[in-house]
Amino acid sequence: MKKACIVALICFPTLVFAKDHQWHSGILLSYDQQTFTTYSQSKGSGHETPHTTYRVQIDTGDKVYFAERTLNWAWQKFPKVTENGPIKWELKGNDEMVISDDKGKDFTLTITKTRIKPASPSN
Repeated sequence: MKKACIVALICFPTLVFAKDHQWHSGILLSYDQQTFTTYSQSKGSGHETPHTTYRVQIDTGDKVYFAERTLNWAWQKFPKVTENGPIKWELKGNDEMVISDDKGKDFTLTITKTRIKPASPSN
C-alpha cells in the first residue's frame, strides 16, 4: 500500500496537489508590461538584471480590480491573455488574486487598487 501511494505521488502529482479554485468570470479590460533593469555590483564586477512588471484591470461586474506582478527571474513567465476577453479570477486573501490565462495556467497577482463601479441609473 505504501508503495502504491508513493507511485501515485510521483506519477500523478497534479491529482494529489490539485488546487480547488472558486473561479469567477470577468472581463480583462487592460493588460500592459513595463521592463526595468537593476544593477548590482559585487567584488568589482557588475551585473544587470532585467525585471518585468505586468498589470491587469479586471471588470468583475460590480468592481474593477487593478493588480500586478513583477517577474524577477528569467524562468518566471507572464500570462497569455486576451484584452477585452473573458478571464477567470479568484480572490486570495485581502490583497491577492489568482487569474487563469488563455492556456489555463494560474498566476497570482497583488491587488493594487479596487474601484467600485457606480450603480446604473434605473429608468
